[in-house]
Amino acid sequence: ACLVHAHLLYLFKNYTYEELDYRAVSVLLSSQVYLTINHRFSNIVYDDLQDSSDPSKPPPSIQIAQSEIFDIIQNQRYNILKFIKLHPEEGDDAMEAVERIATGTGTREKGTSELAKRHWQSIGHPTCYGRFVPDTEDEKLRDGTYRIPKEGQSYEEWMLYVTTKSVGIEVNVQLSDFTL
Repeated sequence: ACLVHAHLLYLFKNYTYEELDYRAVSVLLSSQVYLTINHRFSNIVYDDLQDSSDPSKPPPSIQIAQSEIFDIIQNQRYNILKFIKLHPEEGDDAMEAVERIATGTGTREKGTSELAKRHWQSIGHPTCYGRFVPDTEDEKLRDGTYRIPKEGQSYEEWMLYVTTKSVGIEVNVQLSDFTL
């Protein structure tokens, strides 16, 4: 499956912002997150690209240079964030697709769920741009005010609090990460 997600990413390598739509954004995001969760990236430049003489043992690689994958993710990140900001409904659908792929509970395709539709937004603190949480999360987390130190709180206590604040669910576009 990592091989498929790597190649899906590669399909959108040269997309411009004007070409982005739900399909492109959901594939880019869900493939990034899937690879982050399931593929072990290494410092080997060409991740075992040699052909295998035994067809019963497919190559363990994603068959695309890892630097190429990182380049695609980095080049598309700004466009994805801009698209989500300017097209919030399609952005919400893309985030739900990421959740379904990451948790293995469905496909990327929009479903006819009976669950209430959630709105995803970036955490409101300037250092958290690109960390998306649904509107079902704690309001202090969503607006970023959890990062404001409480009176009498030491730096150590504050740092421990903000770095261990529990998040129910988050899609981090900056790190291509998913938290549940």
